[in-house]
Amino acid sequence: MNRRAALALAAALAAPAFAAAAPAAPAREPPGPSGKILRTEASDDAASGGGTLTVVDKAGKTTEYSVNGATRVMRDGKKIPFDTALIGDLVVRAKYDPKTKTLSVLELKSSGTPKPAAAPAPASVSGEVAFADAIAGRISVRLGPGLTREFAVGEGTKVVREVSGKTPLEAGFETVAVGDSVEVRSRDGKNADSIRVRAPAR
Repeated sequence: MNRRAALALAAALAAPAFAAAAPAAPAREPPGPSGKILRTEASDDAASGGGTLTVVDKAGKTTEYSVNGATRVMRDGKKIPFDTALIGDLVVRAKYDPKTKTLSVLELKSSGTPKPAAAPAPASVSGEVAFADAIAGRISVRLGPGLTREFAVGEGTKVVREVSGKTPLEAGFETVAVGDSVEVRSRDGKNADSIRVRAPAR
């Protein structure tokens, strides 16, 4: 075997070893949420420092994420507790687990001094049920792209369901499902006095 053939053979044998030793490309992190904080809700256990928040992007799409005691929340470069003062702030940077949508990092830019919330006005809204929780007694109605309205549901809330060609029938709140077309009436804008489930369109 001449010298040139020997070098070619050595290079061919070494190539697989170099390929096997090449480090795997790091997994790309999913892009974090961007937009404004639309709504926050602290968990019942205040000491846990957790809860949920909803982010609305420029297109009006809303997405909900979870926060726990391990989430690092920063606002204007300073660490802050997770609370309702975040509403309206801009999301500058965020990291989250795509499986659980739990945030590990949330960096915000202040939108200015938060204004006190105005007293809810009486409401009569119609739309599609975004979520309904019979145990927690909550219903959220989707009014349009990126716009929802949430109400508390209690023992005094009257629920009726329309039936084509018949008188509406009283029903339990547990029968209300996501996607139902409803009309919710509330005297204080927070607690649902009545929920009318529309008959499915033919």
